[in-house]
Amino acid sequence: MHPFQYVIGLFFAAWAMGAVFDVYNTVTGSSAWLRWLRPVLDLVFWVASALFVFYIMYRTDNGRMRLYVFLLLLAGYLLYRVILHHAVVRSAFTVVRLVRGIVNLLWRTIHVLVVRPVRAVLRALWRLVQMLYVLLCRLEDVAAWVLMRIWRLAAGWWWRRLVAVPWVARFLSRLRDTWEGFWMRASNWIRKHPRQA
Repeated sequence: MHPFQYVIGLFFAAWAMGAVFDVYNTVTGSSAWLRWLRPVLDLVFWVASALFVFYIMYRTDNGRMRLYVFLLLLAGYLLYRVILHHAVVRSAFTVVRLVRGIVNLLWRTIHVLVVRPVRAVLRALWRLVQMLYVLLCRLEDVAAWVLMRIWRLAAGWWWRRLVAVPWVARFLSRLRDTWEGFWMRASNWIRKHPRQA
């Protein structure tokens, strides 16, 4: 492998790592939810970067690790910071804003086309259920009133028929006399013994 290709390969690896880190850092910094995943994403980034650098070294110098490898990577990263860093970060911010705008537009569209109609239908159904409940309560009151009237009429009719039976009439007369006699005796006793009462 030609030394020039080796240097270009390591510079490319450093530039790629810098660009990926800037994009990844911008995207994770723009979302509170992704910030919670930052430690895991950092680990994934550094493992993937190490594997990528090793693959570049393997392709260009059979995977031999030398001190100048780190110096070339550092020089490539510094060159990336000077030349491309600001453009990559601006591009990442533009992409993030674009994605946010698309997501907001999709959410508003879904809200207008789906969420609002579903809410309106649910509110209408709830209002209909409330009206139906009130109507059923009124019908229940009317039905109870009619049934009570029927019961009173039927009970009065049966009571009159029952009282017309001779032995029932005699029994009720004795029961009334006993009841009245009990209260008569109780009131006489209270009059005779006012202090004990």
